Amino acid sequence: MMAVTFLVVHLVICVLVTFVCLRTAPSGEMSFALPVVWLVPAAGCALFWAEWYLQKRVPDEARGYGKAGTLTEEADTVEEDVNQDESLIVPMEEAMVEESEEIRRRLMFHLLEAKESDNIRLLQKITASDDVELAHFASTRMMSFRREHEQDIAQKAKRIAENPEDRVTLEQYCALLKEYIDSGMLPGALLKTYREALKDAYEKLIAVDPKDMDHREAYIQFLMDADMPDETVSEAVETTMKLFPAEMRSYQLAVAYGYRQKNLKAMDVILEQVRERNVYLNQAGRRWYAFWRGEAE
Repeated sequence: MMAVTFLVVHLVICVLVTFVCLRTAPSGEMSFALPVVWLVPAAGCALFWAEWYLQKRVPDEARGYGKAGTLTEEADTVEEDVNQDESLIVPMEEAMVEESEEIRRRLMFHLLEAKESDNIRLLQKITASDDVELAHFASTRMMSFRREHEQDIAQKAKRIAENPEDRVTLEQYCALLKEYIDSGMLPGALLKTYREALKDAYEKLIAVDPKDMDHREAYIQFLMDADMPDETVSEAVETTMKLFPAEMRSYQLAVAYGYRQKNLKAMDVILEQVRERNVYLNQAGRRWYAFWRGEAE
């Protein structure tokens, strides 16, 4: 009903506009404008009524909606199957041990296609598998990982020796060393050597850009994870707090170090400094502060 009303109003306006134009405009000048004024709304109404007729008189299947419904049902079925499979998901490490030989080998090939550093510890366990071929694949992948990292590390070390202030190479060098150390495949003596190399690389990187908090955070975290001497860690933490007194992460690192030392008094002092100095804390920082203070956020 509303559409009919608008159409009638439009026709009245068109008649008035046409009358005015014909009286005031030179002969023939409005010949192109008037058909547009009249026909565009009329065409819109015609399309509206045609769509209404199709919805009322033509079956959905004839307009293509049946196929869409079938596709929707198929999608629902797939979704249900996915939900059912969730109960069958097991850790890859467990599957490697307990599943059939076919499944173990499929998983092995999946590991071969993936980034080896993400699964290096699992590959180490697979080397002890009773499946000789599977163990061989794992050993080969680990050897490849080790060879590639040692080559890359040697190349980066050479470039740094030529240009000790090459920040980009230093960052790449630190990342490679850390990934190699975290792989867990290095024996004790070699692990110590690479840790010393990473410590030296971090210190060079910090010397190149002493105001970069990200590098200092990674350095201090590495020192704590590697169980470096207390004097070394303590000095790094104190220096960072002096250089970044308004940086939340400085205090988080200090508290983490105090926790590792089981020094509750030192932790309380650091947390009190956060309050006294009005250090800005983001949402995660507020949760961290509330946790160590034993308070509700």
